[in-house]
Amino acid sequence: MKVIMLGTGTSVGVPMIGCVCNVCKSTNPKNKRFRSSVYIELNQHLFIIDTTPDFRLQCLQNNISNVDAVLYTHTHTDHINGIDELRVMNILHKKAIPIYATKETLLEIRKRFDYIFAPNPKSWVPQLIEHELKEENNILGEKILAIDVEHAQDIITAFRMRDFAYITDASGIPARSIPLLKNLEVLIINSLAEKPHAKHFSLQQALDAIDMLKPQRAYLTHLSHQFDFDELSKRLPNNIFVSYDGLHIEVD
Repeated sequence: MKVIMLGTGTSVGVPMIGCVCNVCKSTNPKNKRFRSSVYIELNQHLFIIDTTPDFRLQCLQNNISNVDAVLYTHTHTDHINGIDELRVMNILHKKAIPIYATKETLLEIRKRFDYIFAPNPKSWVPQLIEHELKEENNILGEKILAIDVEHAQDIITAFRMRDFAYITDASGIPARSIPLLKNLEVLIINSLAEKPHAKHFSLQQALDAIDMLKPQRAYLTHLSHQFDFDELSKRLPNNIFVSYDGLHIEVD
């Protein structure tokens, strides 16, 4: 399995508009962060988790021109608003693209992008096939778990494929979900800022979650401009890493 970090930033990205902090002014490319999403190659199938507002640029920078399935974690703008860019892949490969999400997430996507799902859609809209997630799913022959995590009062979706799991925007992990996230080789998990936040793990909360789940390796994502890549990297244990846009991760 190959994973590419397409984006590792929070909802406003890094640099943030109008900010003159050291991280936003940094010339280190590892401090430039698109909104958070990942690309996964597994058994010659190509998956995307979330289509961010930066999706077009993420694909161009990583030479991605095809996708076999899109998985959605939730419907906040920074995770779905690049959905229109999927139409180019429809045109290139002459196929509709299946999207997978919970019932609630699919309903919200239909509401916000009603022109895509109209009875007689225009030729210029993405061609998408909706699939409602269950806890355990067979997607393109792969067993994929859709796992509940807390995003303040909301329940959103984390994903597990084999010994890899992706968690973004979480503020907590329900007790029922913990066994589903054990025995991982690689865990990607959000870490917004130093201080606690109502809707996202802080750095210490992310580290505590990693300590509880005990993956072999963990990567922090959904990082704000509070974190400088080099400085944060020096503070972490040997098996925990700071993600950056374009990072390739191999999972056995």
